[in-house]
Amino acid sequence: MLQWFGTITSVAGSFILALGFPLLGYCAFVFGALSWLIVGIRTGNNPLIILNSFFLLANMIGLYRVVLH
Repeated sequence: MLQWFGTITSVAGSFILALGFPLLGYCAFVFGALSWLIVGIRTGNNPLIILNSFFLLANMIGLYRVVLH
């Protein structure tokens, strides 16, 4: 279930951001990356953990920039 949530929020985030709604798009991306990070930790999938750690960091930077600029 968490994998589907991560997939749906990540895909939705990409379209929302592309449509010009950065705050909502980055929020969706953050939830997607967090979901996949949890899946990676639970399954011991190190590449998934590393990938989504960086995605989470990048999306947090984007969210920070949208909120404060």
